[in-house]
Amino acid sequence: MSRFRDLNLEAFRANVTASRVRGLQIIQAALCGSVVLFAGVLFFLAGTHAAPPQQAALDAAGVATVRFLTLAHFVLAAIVYVAAPLVENAVYRRGRAIQGESSAALLTAQALGIIQTARLTRLAMYEGVALMGLVVCFVAMSTNVMAAHPVYWVNAITAALLIGYVVSTFPNRDRLAEVFQARLQNVT
Repeated sequence: MSRFRDLNLEAFRANVTASRVRGLQIIQAALCGSVVLFAGVLFFLAGTHAAPPQQAALDAAGVATVRFLTLAHFVLAAIVYVAAPLVENAVYRRGRAIQGESSAALLTAQALGIIQTARLTRLAMYEGVALMGLVVCFVAMSTNVMAAHPVYWVNAITAALLIGYVVSTFPNRDRLAEVFQARLQNVT
């Protein structure tokens, strides 16, 4: 039974302050911002420093390293994209289980804390794998592998997925109310 079942949606919305929403927005944007910044630098370097494939000095070790890192990146990405929602759900489950009587303002603050913890846990996992993908792209560029084998840009996909996730789940009062209702209030 959820400890938040008696906190109605109107009381939750009334106690969600603009500063709390802004805090969640800043944190989520900052997590995504590091990936966007790294990707921007990477694409800038790619546009200004790419060696033509016929002039690129490739060695077998560089290609093998990038191939291995790409495989490791996608294995890790598969694990993270399966595990992150499970970890997020575990945070919500634990948060719902704690019992105690409280005012609507206190329950709202507690619910927002749980939502923030769950969201940040998931985002941090996604950010890690996104940064790994961008590092693989950087290694491929540094070793001239990218110029000869542009298929390794596929490693940037996890960065694009993170950015898409952040944009589609960016917190606002209505979205927080939806998460509260679906993840904390109406769950048995």
